[in-house]
Amino acid sequence: MKSLSVTFLALLGLSVLAVSCGEDTAKKLSSSNSKTTQFLESTKTAVTNIAQSLDNLSFAASCTAAGTPTAGSLSDAYNKDAFPCALGTDTKDFNTPKEIMSVFSGLMCAIENQVPFNYNTSVTTHTLVLDRLDSCLSGLSFTNANSFTVVVKEQALINNSTWTYKITVDFSNEVGMSLVYASKQVVIYLRENGNETATKVSIGTAGNPNFLGMAIQEDSSTNTLRFDMMAENKHFRAVVEGSSASYNGINSMRGAHSISNGCPVRAPMTQNRS
Repeated sequence: MKSLSVTFLALLGLSVLAVSCGEDTAKKLSSSNSKTTQFLESTKTAVTNIAQSLDNLSFAASCTAAGTPTAGSLSDAYNKDAFPCALGTDTKDFNTPKEIMSVFSGLMCAIENQVPFNYNTSVTTHTLVLDRLDSCLSGLSFTNANSFTVVVKEQALINNSTWTYKITVDFSNEVGMSLVYASKQVVIYLRENGNETATKVSIGTAGNPNFLGMAIQEDSSTNTLRFDMMAENKHFRAVVEGSSASYNGINSMRGAHSISNGCPVRAPMTQNRS
């Protein structure tokens, strides 16, 4: 077996994932989902496999239903289990990287099933009514009503050194809307450049969209996945090199996590396994 080095550090200050620019389009494909949805779904599968690979390294994580370790805070066991628990849990909320991907991929699936994106250099606006029972939204709690309205704006970015496309989704404040989403704005940035694909997603109030979100990048030439998540007082950041494109095995993983909800920051920990 190749030597595997897994590093877990508890940090408060972590920089946002940096990514480079690209030129390829991300238009709707012939299938029902666009590249936006497909990328989020494929990376969600990769994240699931990474979590299983960590469990397979002879230390199956013990996790709560919310995706946190059952071990006591500030313990070595907590830090050891933090990543496999977070990466393996999906309650379709904002507690883990996988959950964030489920929320945004479901939303984009429902939107892109209704309208193809043009990605002109000027903003194109779509006003859509989404059905709560849309299969794309299964398990997601945007509203208690039968449907809800969103205003979607999409465009190609010019003179931007990082991202190629930008999408915003403004939620209405209709009766039945979840307080998590009512009057909120989702911002999605896309990039596709050869072997590299990336997206950054966030939700918040208009003009202040960084309340919850994540950036994720995958390079198929090196089987490398990077992500940086900040949500619900949690910050997870990692770089994973898979032994295959499916990430069913891991050559290396370097990660850091911080959880702050009135409690001390988790104690630093380093683990090396062969």
